[in-house]
Order: sequence, then C-alpha cells, then structure tokens
Amino acid sequence: MNRTIAAAVSVLRQASPLLNDDQKRRLMQLIEETGGYTTRGDLDEHPAPGTMVSLPASQGHEEILPTSTVNGENQDDYLKRKQDMMQNNPDLWGGGWDDEGTFYNDLSQNYDDPWEAAHAAIIGEQLGVYNTDMYDDAVSTQKFFNDQIAKGGRRNDR
Repeated sequence: MNRTIAAAVSVLRQASPLLNDDQKRRLMQLIEETGGYTTRGDLDEHPAPGTMVSLPASQGHEEILPTSTVNGENQDDYLKRKQDMMQNNPDLWGGGWDDEGTFYNDLSQNYDDPWEAAHAAIIGEQLGVYNTDMYDDAVSTQKFFNDQIAKGGRRNDR
C-alpha cells in the first residue's frame, strides 16, 4: 500500500510544475546573468558552504542540450524528474550551466570536505567543480585536485 501511495505522489509531482512562471523567468535570468544555477526547487535556497561535484554522467543524471534551446519549461521538467532523488538526499542539488553554447543539466552533490570532493570529481570524470562560497569561481577538476594535494590532502575541519 505504501509503495502505491509513493508511486502516486511521484506521478502527481511529475505532472505539476515544480517552478511557477515567475520562478521560471527568474531561473532564466540567473542563467543569462551568471551562466547557470543550482537549486532544489526554491531559488532563494542555496547550498551550504562546500564544494559542488556533479554525479557521474555514466549514472544518467546529466542532460546536454544547446544553450539556445534552454527555457524555463525544459529546466522545470529536468528538476521535476530529479525531485525525488533530491528529496531523499539533502546534499543533492539540481542545476545547469552553460559552457560556450552547450548547456549541462546535472545533479550535484555538496561536499564539506574538499579532499572528498576532489576524489569524487576525479572518479566521476568531471570537468570541474565549484565552491558554493564563490559561485563564479568554477575550477577545473585537475587544478582543484592538485590544490588539495598541495594542502596536504587533509580533511577540511569546519
């Protein structure tokens, strides 16, 4: 019985928009102004301090499309499809970013430990990571990994 209810709730979530029209416009403004976004559905909610690393593309969470085709509807659709996963793991965030005309939608995990983030990025074959304290400061995975080695590969105690 619980599985039936959970499945019905999931179907209802998929059928209704996660973002309203104002939020979709705001999301598109974020993409235009900053090149991307990270959200769990509330654009005023932000990840805790840490390093965001996308889940491996091989897990099927990454979607790639031409930036010219990005709109509020297809972003809402992506976030709706990932909503259950995000609700089950508070460290997962949906988002997207533009890289010279190619737009990447993916789920990212927030790591409070930069060393763990570096390992996850290398294992997941990610192009880059970003620090939530400096959203415009995405850095290549290799540089981030090398920086962690230079710091002695120790856990970041916050």
